[in-house]
Amino acid sequence: MFQAHDERAVRLVANTMRLKGAADWRDVTNALDGVGFVASFVGKFADVIDGDVLLRQSVGLVLLQAADMEVAVDEAFDGAASSKEVLAKGWQNAAYCEK
Repeated sequence: MFQAHDERAVRLVANTMRLKGAADWRDVTNALDGVGFVASFVGKFADVIDGDVLLRQSVGLVLLQAADMEVAVDEAFDGAASSKEVLAKGWQNAAYCEK
């Protein structure tokens, strides 16, 4: 979901939503630009997110979990794509994905 986006910046948005007051998160939303439906959802419901603390915290938690999952998937893929077995077969998944 966050392919080619900065997961640390997404975590900043998520944690700001979870831990700070209404509208504080709006200052760091650049991290969500271009992240498909996430940017659209946050843009469309920004006022509702500000007005409902439980919704804001929940959206932040979902974003945080998604960013964590993205990192875990990337690490698992890197490990599998660079494994000796894959490289011995002549597959170049890691190099291809890096491009």
